Amino acid sequence: PNAVPVITGYRIAADGRFEMDVTGTVGRTIKLEASESLGTWSTVGSGLVPASGKVTVRDSRLANLTVQGYRAKSE
Repeated sequence: PNAVPVITGYRIAADGRFEMDVTGTVGRTIKLEASESLGTWSTVGSGLVPASGKVTVRDSRLANLTVQGYRAKSE
């Protein structure tokens, strides 16, 4: 069955960018989306879920951007 992706952890990497740990269905691609308004969402990173069921996805944009929310979606 397909598991709904869940952000289980987050941190600021050494370069100042956000990283999210996401659990999901093995073999599926997780898209990390960000929004400043929580109305318009943009994909900012993605990763393939390995056998462990957990993938770390990094925000590909420059560090220190104003973002009010993140969400993870499965493809």
